[in-house]
Amino acid sequence: MAKFEHGSKSQAIAEYLAKNPAAGVNQIVGDLKQQGIDVSLGLAKVVKYGKKGKKRSARRAARPAAANGKSVSSSELIRRFIARHPRAMPKEIGVGLREQGIVVSPGLISNVKYGSRGKKEHRRKGRAPAARSAARTTSLMSVTIEQLLDVKRLADSLGGVTQLRTALETLDQLQ
Repeated sequence: MAKFEHGSKSQAIAEYLAKNPAAGVNQIVGDLKQQGIDVSLGLAKVVKYGKKGKKRSARRAARPAAANGKSVSSSELIRRFIARHPRAMPKEIGVGLREQGIVVSPGLISNVKYGSRGKKEHRRKGRAPAARSAARTTSLMSVTIEQLLDVKRLADSLGGVTQLRTALETLDQLQ
């Protein structure tokens, strides 16, 4: 294999593409092979079309830097935009950030804008303790004289025992 006079195989492919921008990958490999440079099909594809993720890293590089020199997260950029425009809705925030060259998803914008508020309100409250009724001191079968007299007064106030039974049956149906 002949050595390329200007450097690596990737550089040879890049120079070939500069001269022949419409060339396909197979044509690149064939023409360079005729020149004595043996390149693989995969390398030609990578140089011609680029690696996955290149655009993403270029986009991150365009982000503004913080005071310490590190790039700022998307969430922090959204928070800064909201601080400057407190009444902006998520769509407006997305448009404003896009104008600055920052692409963020609408879901992230909504999550940053609305996500932190009210977290304490949504917590589930514990069950209230059930009120305990006092245990009866008398059994169901024994009735005191005072209770009987109270029932007689109630029956008299309702108009008799039949009216009391009707009222009890109606009450039973409601339960």
